[in-house]
Parts: sequence; structure tokens; C-alpha cells
Amino acid sequence: MRNWPVPAEQVARLTMPERRPDLWLPSYVLGAPSRLRARRAGAGRLTHVFFLICDHFEPRHHAASDAQPFERVATWRREYPAFQARCRERFGHAPRHTWFYPPHHGAEHLPALADMAYEGGGEVELHYHHSDDTAATLTRDLARTIALYQRHGLLFEAGDPPRTAFGFVHGDWTLDNARNGVRCGVNGELSILRRLGCWGDFTMPSGNDAQTRKINSIYYAVDDPSRHKSHDGGVDAAVGRADTPGFFLMQGPLSINWRAPKIRCPNEYWSIAFGNGILAKGLCGRPTILGRWETARRIRNCSIFWPRNSLVS
Repeated sequence: MRNWPVPAEQVARLTMPERRPDLWLPSYVLGAPSRLRARRAGAGRLTHVFFLICDHFEPRHHAASDAQPFERVATWRREYPAFQARCRERFGHAPRHTWFYPPHHGAEHLPALADMAYEGGGEVELHYHHSDDTAATLTRDLARTIALYQRHGLLFEAGDPPRTAFGFVHGDWTLDNARNGVRCGVNGELSILRRLGCWGDFTMPSGNDAQTRKINSIYYAVDDPSRHKSHDGGVDAAVGRADTPGFFLMQGPLSINWRAPKIRCPNEYWSIAFGNGILAKGLCGRPTILGRWETARRIRNCSIFWPRNSLVS
């Protein structure tokens, strides 16, 4: 069992001011009545829950040796199909995983990921870090990366002929130059992604200075190359409205857990826990977070959670 309170290095590397509540807290407060209505409407009713895992799959992350990334991928290749088989035997169906894989972790792992995808394990999408780019250099480098993945049969949509189609997660949360020059540099990135075949982005939430004011939403944002962070707001997606202009974005749950154990941050304690959907943090395996996620992302009588796994499992 973990001893509480937990060190900041394991749970909360940022203090609450560094979480930039000035960006997202107004939306969170304004959304309180709808969360309350969702809880009351769901009381005593059957709710269908879907977990969508956006795995920032980085096998080189904190690797202790050159061999460890290969061992991590081999473990997935060996054990995930066996896990799926157990699920099918017991429940009649099995989860499908989504690996958002960044090219800087090496092309050598693409064959194994492609094998898992084509065997029914899930999908491989694009996780991409970049910095100090222009629109021209970003377009060039993304096109090269897409071509590399497609040589392994990835980032395609079935059809005759198949077309380029991929989901996207921006490294360091800085989609569309969200931190105004830091670890991106390109206003108008949403338009570039659409032109190259991206059907949707799954970067948010971040809970830092890259965070959008719009939270806990599935929506469309219209790109404006004259400014950064065009996805700061947008029009909510709705059933039966397929012609909404803009670029599709699906955010994960951003929430505050008022019943969490104390968290030790630098020079202070917090008895609440900020959550941005990351599964790799110490608090996120606790049952208390599930209710926060549910009311953050309830759609009619169906709850969709998009938690993020920031590290390789």
C-alpha cells in the first residue's frame, strides 16, 4: 500500500498556481450546475461507460538500457493478445488499445506495433513533438513521418484506394503553438494537420499554460493562423450535426477531486487533487477519481472517459 501523503515527484510536480487555474477554473465553476444535473439524472439509472485510452506510447522513456525499449515492446507484443483472449473468454469481447507513437522513439518499433494493430489489438496513431518550426518545416517533416508510418501500413483509413487518416496528440500539449513559441512555434497548425489527413486531436487537457479555456468537451475549432491556440474555444459536437466547420477535438476529463488524500507539493499541502486524466500518476488508480470523470464527460446517458497514459506501460 502507498503511504499518504505522497511526494510531489510521484503525483503533483506543479503547484496549484502553476496549474494555471486562471485558464480553466472559470469554465469548471460555470460547469458545476450541469455536473450536478448529470449526477442527479444518473442516480438509479443504468449508465453505459466507455473508457478510451490515449496512450502516449514512448518505449524509450527513462529506459535503463538500450535493450529496455525493445523489451517493453516485446512485452506488449506477447502479453496484450493473451490479455485480450482472457477477456473474450470471460466477457465475450476484448478491449482495443490505441498507441499514439512518436517518431523520435524510433522506427524500429513500427513493425511490432503494426502487427498488433492488424491482429486486432487496436490502432496506431501519431504522437508528435517538435519545436521552433515554421509552417513549411512542420508540413515537410510531418509528411515525411506519415510516409514512414505508412510504409508499415499505418495511418490509413480503409477504402479503395485507402486514404491517409490519423488521430493526433501534440507533444508537451502545445498544439497550435499553445504556449506562444515554446515547443511548437506554428500558428495555424490545425489547418496543417487537416490538410495532411488528421481527423482529430486528443491532446487536452494539460493543466498548465498550454491549457485551453474550453474543458471537458468534444468540439470543433476554427483555425486562425494569425493567433496561437485557436482551439481555446469552439462549437460543441452534436448528434445529427455532421457539417460543423472546423477541426475536431476530443478532450479528456479535467477535474478536481475534493475527497482526495493530501498531496505534498513544494512547501505546502493540498487536500484536493487536480486531475488531467493521466493514468500514470499515483492518485489516478483510486476509485474516488471515477465519479469526477463521469460527471466531467457525461453525454446524455452515456459516459465517455478519455484518460491519458503519459508513459509506456
